[in-house]
Amino acid sequence: MKLELLNEEERIRIRNVIQSLLACNFLTREHDAALYIAARRYREELAEYFQVIGWEFRVDERYEIVWLLSTGMAHRRSLTLEESIWLLVLRLIYEEKRTGLNLSTFPMTTLAEIRAKYLALHLPDLKKTALQRLTQLSKQYRLADVLDRELSEEARIRLFHTLVLAVDGEELSELHKRLEIYRQRKEEDDEEAAENEGHQLALFR
Repeated sequence: MKLELLNEEERIRIRNVIQSLLACNFLTREHDAALYIAARRYREELAEYFQVIGWEFRVDERYEIVWLLSTGMAHRRSLTLEESIWLLVLRLIYEEKRTGLNLSTFPMTTLAEIRAKYLALHLPDLKKTALQRLTQLSKQYRLADVLDRELSEEARIRLFHTLVLAVDGEELSELHKRLEIYRQRKEEDDEEAAENEGHQLALFR
């Protein structure tokens, strides 16, 4: 069915799907079943629309996710080193925990487990302000969600299947290698920042 042949109600449904996907790259059945069903129903029309503006429209029925893939780098969000490490750690925990679970069940972790993973990988611990920022980032992009009000060590964090699409790497060994590269870069950045701070202090004495 072509876009010009749709009635007004169908156009509204498609417009809602488009707005949702442009606001957040992922649309899942878990977060909005009605929009997910509409996206599947009008996948041809949506693919046609997004192709015009340089996006690839994809439907993953296994994980019940609709998402957009940019054919270039222009529309991709630039992550800080801290954000990249956080998402890789979540992806690693997701991969470890999803074994034996059916696809309708989301792996669960806790803040204490995430901190333990940082420690095991020799990554710098996260301060409270950083944790608040990173958990909000995960929620915004529908990658993970904190289930408890207090961000304590026992806080439960649900990991969504969108992590599979957002962070490449099926093999645990590959994820470990990427984290080791980021860890080394983090150490280099910290050393450089310390040197720069010393120069600034010397200048302002």
